[in-house]
Amino acid sequence: MLVGKYKLTSVIGEGAFGQVRLGTHVDTGLRVAVKVMDLDRVRKEGMSVHVRREISLLKKLDHPRVVRLVEVLKSSRNLFLVSALAEGGDLFDKMASQEAFDETAARRHFSQMLEGVSYCHSRGICHRDLKPENVLLDAEGNVQITDFGFSRTFLEEGAVLQMYTRCGTPNYIAPEVISGRGYRGPPADVWSLGVILYAIMAGSLPFDEESLPDLYAKIREGEFAFPRHFPSLARGLVSGMLTVAVDDRLTLEGVAAHPWMSSDARLSRARTG
Repeated sequence: MLVGKYKLTSVIGEGAFGQVRLGTHVDTGLRVAVKVMDLDRVRKEGMSVHVRREISLLKKLDHPRVVRLVEVLKSSRNLFLVSALAEGGDLFDKMASQEAFDETAARRHFSQMLEGVSYCHSRGICHRDLKPENVLLDAEGNVQITDFGFSRTFLEEGAVLQMYTRCGTPNYIAPEVISGRGYRGPPADVWSLGVILYAIMAGSLPFDEESLPDLYAKIREGEFAFPRHFPSLARGLVSGMLTVAVDDRLTLEGVAAHPWMSSDARLSRARTG
């Protein structure tokens, strides 16, 4: 299939409204990821606003830790979002191939996620669907955050907006999102990052029940336990991020300043000093 100057070949992922295919520019040989969105399905499911918003927000973002939108193409049936290709797959696949990350690898990936989300927040954009499947890896294993379909701006005339849409993936969403009483985007992203950090270090999810009501009950209570091997310093960080009371939850700045984030550097200095 030829779309614009791109030849689309193998399927490399699945999206809510279609497939993600490998594309190759016929003139330059540049390899890209092309999200193929079925316009009829988008309209039928009332998601046109979300798609337009995703495109608009991606055009505003330019950071090494955020997937880069190259261009948008359209046919009578499909919309094609052409993005830079992340050759290393996604974090979910990497997690599936190993039980848990060691601290050094976990810190590297998490630090890069934090960079990407912090950049988005600095641009007034919250993600609202952070999960390992939406964390891509390049050929060197560096993080690129993707899938901004549920993202939105959270600032209006300098004030943080209240949001009411319950969105995201159940195991990763914050308790205030479940409540339906309104929430702020940035703290909800912090919660999701906390779930991801727990998952890559524990090899399992902190909140994982068979039924949705049971899952939501655990999330509302912030009820989870650490496996015995989970490092004590990292426990403090994750606990601070998975605090139910929003005002007591760590901010992104608080996360970045946590001792666990720089403990490798401190240990290195101690060994060489």
